[in-house]
Amino acid sequence: MENCLEVDSIYRKVNDNLTLSDIYFKCEEGKVVGIVGRNGSGKSILMRIVFGIEQADNKFIRVFGKNFKAPYKKRGLLAYLPQHSFLPQSLKVAQVIRFYLGQDLESSFANDEIIEKIKYRKVSTLSGGELRYLEVRIILKMKVRFVLLDEPFSQLSPLLKERLKGFVKEELKNKGIVVTDHDYFNLEPILDTVYLMNRGNLKLVKDKEDLVFWNYLPQ
Repeated sequence: MENCLEVDSIYRKVNDNLTLSDIYFKCEEGKVVGIVGRNGSGKSILMRIVFGIEQADNKFIRVFGKNFKAPYKKRGLLAYLPQHSFLPQSLKVAQVIRFYLGQDLESSFANDEIIEKIKYRKVSTLSGGELRYLEVRIILKMKVRFVLLDEPFSQLSPLLKERLKGFVKEELKNKGIVVTDHDYFNLEPILDTVYLMNRGNLKLVKDKEDLVFWNYLPQ
């Protein structure tokens, strides 16, 4: 399938416990796909499997119709934001931006007053919200065709969440984006398609009533 990240037949079993079963979804360039679900439901494992750093008993990851066993090894294909911090703690923000993006702060984040305020500070001194904001901005700016964002809005104030949602929409000119969250209402405004992770399966969500039916939202 052209211009598409397609995840098919994901099956994962750990110590006789079924974690993921028969997972399928696709993300086209220019679209945002959301995966919602409770903490511990398997969203993060799925993202790592798609990126290629987590094993699965069975999987097919196709990008532009070509199958990849480890998509992260192919330059310019996928970028992945994990839940844990990944930036070098000893570097300053401006150095980190040059390290990951290969260009200086001004050409990467012109007129971003939040990053401007922290650019000369070490990563180790940033608050949880500042750090997460920086991480999401860097991952979104990477020159790849698809981005995987695992709980990108954690530890962020409502204001920063809205700012980042705006940047997600801006980057759709260049890539497709898959994003996870435990809060459906937080993601809803930016989504083209949404799935619910439920008992190891993905359920396509057509409207909020589906989430009520699967006991994710109260009646």
